[in-house]
Amino acid sequence: MTGRWVAGTVLILAGLWFLGMNFGLLPWGLWLVLWRWWPAGLIVIGLGLLAGGRLRGPVIALGLVGLFGAALAWSLVAGPGYTIHWDEWPPRLVPGAAVQPRYEQFSLARPPDAGRVTVRLRFGAGELNLGPGASGLAEGRLSYYLREPVVDLSRLGGAATLTIENQDRWDAWVARPQGLRYEWEIRLGAGIPLDLELDAGAARGRLDLRGLQVQRVMVNGGAASLDILVGSESDIVVDVNAGASSITVSAPREAGVRVLVQAAGSSHNLDQLGFARAGREWVSPNFEAAERRVEIRLTAAATRFTLDLR
Repeated sequence: MTGRWVAGTVLILAGLWFLGMNFGLLPWGLWLVLWRWWPAGLIVIGLGLLAGGRLRGPVIALGLVGLFGAALAWSLVAGPGYTIHWDEWPPRLVPGAAVQPRYEQFSLARPPDAGRVTVRLRFGAGELNLGPGASGLAEGRLSYYLREPVVDLSRLGGAATLTIENQDRWDAWVARPQGLRYEWEIRLGAGIPLDLELDAGAARGRLDLRGLQVQRVMVNGGAASLDILVGSESDIVVDVNAGASSITVSAPREAGVRVLVQAAGSSHNLDQLGFARAGREWVSPNFEAAERRVEIRLTAAATRFTLDLR
């Protein structure tokens, strides 16, 4: 009998919940704040078990209904800065000015016996600063609002992959408030062969690769503004597939540089630097004789590219 009461109540509440979301009365993003109440369900079930007898089922059922109502009211009214905009259709759950960034700090040791490490950054929009200085593989400080960023180090054979990913999701149901600012500060360790992959939209930042053994950089996204500083530690390939972006690459003057411009509507300063043009390639005069080489490929449209030889 108790199981019937509990199962029936859970099904009714779940049905009401999904009906409310399907008809636009409840925003899908409400799960993000409602889930905090799940331990109270254990308390309700415990009280029902203590009641015993024929009252066990009704006590648990009424407790679940009351808990659902209280959690829903708290989530909509007294939650962390959330309000419902009923004047819009469908109504939207909007975090208010009370929402403040939180921060996650991480530090990872260099994986033993690992060869090359691929660092994948799934950032999005905001301010990103990456450079040398980690005592191990990587360390940093990451801001977020809804969910902690993923920091995952995986191994496959002799190679390793470090993935750092922004988990916040803003959509038509959970509106992104004005003025949110993501800030990531990441440091990588020297003496480790690295590949760097960055997915960024509307991001501003500085990738200081001097002192790091980065051999390949891939930048994907759009509307980004990035400064990439490369050193003379090793040859490096920089792939830029970020449309409507402003990309500046600073390289040592003694390095040989070759740039492949495949992006329509892109601008650059290579002719002002005295580079020789052969089709879509621009090559520095010292490319063949240079001890270190920098290869740059621009493949996204409307990219403003600047090469700074220091």
